[in-house]
Amino acid sequence: MREHGGGLRSKLWVAFVMQVVAIGLATLFGVYAAMLVLRDVLIKQALVNEAQHYWTLFDKDQSTALPNTFNMHGFARPDGGTEINVPRELQGLLPGYHSVNQLGGDELVFVSDHRGHRLWLVFDQDQVHQLALWFGFFPLALVLGAVYVVSFFTYQMSRSAISRSYGLQKQCGRSTRVNPNSA
Repeated sequence: MREHGGGLRSKLWVAFVMQVVAIGLATLFGVYAAMLVLRDVLIKQALVNEAQHYWTLFDKDQSTALPNTFNMHGFARPDGGTEINVPRELQGLLPGYHSVNQLGGDELVFVSDHRGHRLWLVFDQDQVHQLALWFGFFPLALVLGAVYVVSFFTYQMSRSAISRSYGLQKQCGRSTRVNPNSA
């Protein structure tokens, strides 16, 4: 007679699927959390440090060039000057952190005031998302794939062992029913 629904094989399958789902969710949560930490802690602190460094150089030489790197661009308004060279999306921002989506991507903006001057540091967050994808998601996906393969083979081996035990149990049960007086 075949077992339906509550047999040991189906319980093993459910346990295997639950492990796969739990590992997958933990991995996705881990990558997302790492991206948030990268964005909200490391990049914000880097922007503060960059602004402090700029203001230190600016105090020594007011012709100091604005930060301009692959991931970050700076804009400035001199004391009493206008914001004519500052993109319109940034002009009304107050000091602090801002997320701005109108500049052709997802940018993190840090606005800093210093002795009447204002500095806008614009960091391209799309780079962070790409870094999180390449250095977070893909390596974890490879590890996850290896864990899934090992888990599947473990499931197959345990299922095979259970099948042999179940077959032996059925055979012993039949021999008892065929000759109840033996033993």
